[in-house]
Amino acid sequence: MLSQEARDLQNNAVSDLVEVSQQKKYITFKAPTGSGKTHMMADMMNRVLEADPNVVFLASTLSRAELGKQNYDKFAQLASEGSFPNLKPYLVKSEYADEEKPHIPIGYNCYILPVDLYKKGSLLFQTGAMEGFLLSITDSVEQGGLAKHIYLIVDESHRETKNLNNLKGYFKKWFNFSATPKIERGQDPDVEITVQDAVEARLIKSLILNDPPHATVSDAIDRFRHIKAEYQKHHITDYGPNGTERGVNPCLLIQISNKHKADQEIEDILRVLKQPANKDLHWMKIVAKDKKSDSQLESDTNDRIKLAPIAEWKEAAKQSNSTIDIIIFKLVISEGWDIPRACMLYQVRDSHSKQLDEQVIGRVRRNPCLSNFSQLSEEAQALVTKAWVWGIAEQKDIHNVSLWQDSQPITSNIKVRTTRLTNDLATKKDFHQTMTKILGSSQMPSANKSIFELYQKFGKADTDIQTEGIAYATDYQKWFTFTENLGDITKAKNQYVHNYEISMVATEEEKDLVATETFPEHSAFQDNGNHLRIKEWVWRRDDGDKDFSFDSEAEQKWAKLLDDIQDDFIKHVDIDVEGQAKQKQIYLWGKNFVQDSEIKFEYYLDGSHFSYPDFVMMDHHDRIHIFEVKSVNKSAKFHTLDGEEYEAKLQELKNAYLRASAVTQQIFYLPILFGDNWTIYQYLDGQQHQLTEELFKEFLAKPPANHQ
Repeated sequence: MLSQEARDLQNNAVSDLVEVSQQKKYITFKAPTGSGKTHMMADMMNRVLEADPNVVFLASTLSRAELGKQNYDKFAQLASEGSFPNLKPYLVKSEYADEEKPHIPIGYNCYILPVDLYKKGSLLFQTGAMEGFLLSITDSVEQGGLAKHIYLIVDESHRETKNLNNLKGYFKKWFNFSATPKIERGQDPDVEITVQDAVEARLIKSLILNDPPHATVSDAIDRFRHIKAEYQKHHITDYGPNGTERGVNPCLLIQISNKHKADQEIEDILRVLKQPANKDLHWMKIVAKDKKSDSQLESDTNDRIKLAPIAEWKEAAKQSNSTIDIIIFKLVISEGWDIPRACMLYQVRDSHSKQLDEQVIGRVRRNPCLSNFSQLSEEAQALVTKAWVWGIAEQKDIHNVSLWQDSQPITSNIKVRTTRLTNDLATKKDFHQTMTKILGSSQMPSANKSIFELYQKFGKADTDIQTEGIAYATDYQKWFTFTENLGDITKAKNQYVHNYEISMVATEEEKDLVATETFPEHSAFQDNGNHLRIKEWVWRRDDGDKDFSFDSEAEQKWAKLLDDIQDDFIKHVDIDVEGQAKQKQIYLWGKNFVQDSEIKFEYYLDGSHFSYPDFVMMDHHDRIHIFEVKSVNKSAKFHTLDGEEYEAKLQELKNAYLRASAVTQQIFYLPILFGDNWTIYQYLDGQQHQLTEELFKEFLAKPPANHQ
């Protein structure tokens, strides 16, 4: 069961896709590997088909790694279980009997085409079967056609599809889906889920890059041993296909070169793996032979899987509880192979392709525990949302940052009290009494509603409500009753959780001991543009540069404001800096980079969410200030929240920060940029104040009035 944040992120992205498709013919969707592109693709098709049954989708996929079959199976599963019942998928096949002419049947509305099946020399190309199929769909009824519109989806659109380009006259809409779209081919994203979005929603792992930058394969294996032990220590599990719990065995991927260097690289790697200290590790070498060279690169393993046909190795190795610890590969898993348990990548090969690097990194970024993430301990959650990567020289858009070496003056001053919601419904006696009353007075379930319609309704409920439903529904009759009363049950929950005066409490480290959080020692940010050269705040870039990037123009402008006023209003500390005879003056403010951050505040909006505020600051009166920066300026792109949803989230943050200011005795802000001007909502001691930029500075200048 996905977290509410992850579900909202995907749902809003699909809403944006559907909206922009009503305005444009060519649409590009960018989302990182592991964020659920296949699921969102199915959702988009289902919504479009529900609104317009006259549409037929043709989804082109890579042929590598049976990606077409993988997508077909996913679409068929989602359709059959009722999540997206409008889908009627069909997988275009490649095998035909002798002298059999290729034929694509009509009657479906979602055709999956492995792109290599339509290229020069293929049967679909030579016989004209594909064009004949497209004509039968698009021709008028008078001409013997179905008079339908074909929408093309190009999955992994960064790869060229020249032969499909020749058929573009048949396509009413053209959707590009990719983690790395080709801007130079006009694939400028119309809708985008950023890496930061996906990391915050815990859909994908955050990256720890070059750790350290010149580590050997032996260093990587030693680090892997430590991580493997941590996975076992914290009992990390997920659910298998039949719903049974199983342990998650992490995996290290080692990528070797694609040319003549590969033989020597494999020899060096195996020499390390065969050392006595590593004999308990199970490895698999899976490399496709090059017909012209690399004759020694046959696949091999020291695992019992060796008894099975090689064709089955990859499928077995991707299972969460696979006994394979280390996989050595060339390019064979750059795309089309999901292995969420992989959490480490060591790249031996000298890559010159940033795009390829991003695709390979995507193999280790998937969250292996999406279905049960909320049930894991905090330590386990932290483990399954981190990936360690060595050797990616081209990842220039991700920058590691650290607190200054002498971080104690920073961390001892910046101590943030966070909040959480006591929204565990299982412990709420009053809620269960209300729910029992609702279900007990319910009329006989309506026979007019299909199980698919009810399943969709149940799937849209927040995760806490779904958990209650699963516990209650011991038979089909109870499940129908529960689902038909979801609206009233959700309202009952809202009464208990949404009232922050009752539900919001300070996070406890132990019973009756309030926890405090500070900036992590190390973090990272992705270069999203919006650059600003910061003078001296709590962070330093590991590469020595002082140029930082921010997620939005509004964030950049607020950072500039704080940077400009730090001499007058922000507390500074003197720290020891390695290699310098004198101390350095550091101002106590910084960006709350999400990676490894525990500075977060829980709020409720159709489910529980965490707000990771953008900036934290200590003023020269020792007060903690917390900023969540927003903007109402229109963007040129669609950004996963429409106007009404954005306003709803903004209002909910106001409500949450209002109460958090009373619970934690910290000062919260929602600075909202409109044009070039700021409207600043301040939350102090449970009271809201509206400030201008000048009033904000005046407040900082005044000593606190009995405020700690």
